[in-house]
Amino acid sequence: MKKILIISLSLCLIIGAAIYWINTSNCYLIKGRSELASGKAAKASITLEKALKRFPENPLISFELAKAYLACQETKLANDLVLDKKLLDSLKTNSEFHGFLIDLGEANNRSNDKKRARFFATKYLELHNKDEISKKKAREYIILGEILEEKSVEIWEEAYNIAYTLKAKELKSTIKALLLPKYLQEVEQLKEEKKFNEAIAVLRKATILGKNAHVLYAKAVINNELGNIDLAKKQFEEAIQLNPENDNYKIAYANVLEKAAQETNDYTKRKEFSEKAKLLLRSAKDTQKKASLLSKIINFNAKYKVTDGKLETVTVGEFSYPRLAFKIRPVSDVILQSYKVIFLSENNLFDQYESPITTDDLNTTLEVTSRNPVIDKPVNAQLFINNELVQEYSNKLN
Repeated sequence: MKKILIISLSLCLIIGAAIYWINTSNCYLIKGRSELASGKAAKASITLEKALKRFPENPLISFELAKAYLACQETKLANDLVLDKKLLDSLKTNSEFHGFLIDLGEANNRSNDKKRARFFATKYLELHNKDEISKKKAREYIILGEILEEKSVEIWEEAYNIAYTLKAKELKSTIKALLLPKYLQEVEQLKEEKKFNEAIAVLRKATILGKNAHVLYAKAVINNELGNIDLAKKQFEEAIQLNPENDNYKIAYANVLEKAAQETNDYTKRKEFSEKAKLLLRSAKDTQKKASLLSKIINFNAKYKVTDGKLETVTVGEFSYPRLAFKIRPVSDVILQSYKVIFLSENNLFDQYESPITTDDLNTTLEVTSRNPVIDKPVNAQLFINNELVQEYSNKLN
């Protein structure tokens, strides 16, 4: 009898404890969290709404319900719960809640409620552990910078430092992709304001993120403006080496070389700069800018100009003879000593003529007629001045 009584009392206690447990806040929390973790956000919302009616002062229930609302994309309902001052005060040391503030800020930012997004982001900054070093914090900072745009560079720099400390390669790449455009945008603004030294300081920060062609190019442009020509040339070459398909780099560098050629009195350097500029431009796609600069370089370095060149055939009696007509105009102080015309038929020497250049020959149409007649083969001609090939001509006989 005594044994039966003990068993009965034990069962009553167990049943009573179970009934009590079912009606506690912890029971609702465990059930709601389980439903939320298994992807049943709507069901979790119902469970936690019931819990909140029974335990309206429990901040953890409000927090879990806010999470469930956000999972259901009911951002406004989540906002209303979290904006309660009692909840904010109760959970100010809860690191999970800090992360949720970022999630909520991001959701509001996506729905274009910038005011709410900024409130939650600012509250996160106020409450979170600033000394924490974790991938989670770096990811939170990525979102934080998107919301607080005016502080984005500072925030993403801190995120990059965290990723660097943790040797998190993927995170570093993500943050680098966000920071570089910001740095380059700032540099462009400083360039417009002629604040070149400040722009260089920004680019030094960008260099920490790793070698980048556009950063090197931006440095080259600014160093050229500051008169650091040798350094600028080195940086242009490094940028082109990293990104050989970028024609903007080539044209900008060629422009710098062209100006350097014009400013030097050293003929050897002038020739070196000009040849390098021409080589760069010839490897770039054809554009009006390229053509204009290339023509400028060629004209600047020309020793003479050959114009009105024409290869034709003239008939004398029963035979036809190739004739080349051209004009030579001096454009520098280089002494023009001689010219030579070589006639070719099917790439074989057909005839040649050579003559010294006199003062009377300059700016006058000169005509050289082959001594050998041709009948039905195409004839080409090459013009040399001072033993340098300057022009080639072709003509097909009728």
